[in-house]
Amino acid sequence: MNTSRALQIVLGIAILVAAGWLAFRTIEEAVSFSSGWDIVVGDPFLIGNLDDPFVYAGGDAVRSIEGEGRMRFSEGIGRSSVRAAIRLDGSARVLTEGEPPTGELVLRSRTSETSIVESNVTIHGGTTRGEPGLPETTALLFGAGPFDLLLDGETLRSNVIAIWSVAHGLRREDGAIRNQGLVFSPLLRDDTVFADPDHLEATLLLYAPTEDGEPRIVLHVVFRRVEIVDAPRTATLPE
Repeated sequence: MNTSRALQIVLGIAILVAAGWLAFRTIEEAVSFSSGWDIVVGDPFLIGNLDDPFVYAGGDAVRSIEGEGRMRFSEGIGRSSVRAAIRLDGSARVLTEGEPPTGELVLRSRTSETSIVESNVTIHGGTTRGEPGLPETTALLFGAGPFDLLLDGETLRSNVIAIWSVAHGLRREDGAIRNQGLVFSPLLRDDTVFADPDHLEATLLLYAPTEDGEPRIVLHVVFRRVEIVDAPRTATLPE
């Protein structure tokens, strides 16, 4: 990732303040989200590791893990909450250079009264939203902001920057990003043919700064099951 693209990610994250979701069993909040979104997600993939956070070809580095959650927020500027919980089995070196963590990892967004959630936008690829290391896709919902991370109830990290989306799916059943046998590469001129409009997936990307100031992905999770429990009456939903 070059410096200009890194700056785009940082600026994009600074403009957005993210929204809401989930619990490994059921995490509820006494917050009103009238005429807003309520989305349940599950069946997660843990993608890659610190050395390769994308694993475009799938394989053993894309692991099916336990986890589920809930995303709740109002449209545009308003209340939002993102909560997630996944079960780490020690097979991936994420979040830290040390021993791969084991246990229940809870990811909890910092709720803001001025959070911004964008809907029906193009993300990733050569756009100014999302992650340039992923192919372009259409997001039903997209946001960004700080998260706190807890491992087995103890604070692991605080104020970790994340971007998240509910978008047309990029991952196939085996975890690969491909179209008719062509595996995605950032070097391809056309990165618009890998998204599948027939199914949605929820993606959560967490970033940490490095010594050279370039943001680095420290956790990449894709939830393959997306259930829209409630949506604004004005929302445009996939058929």
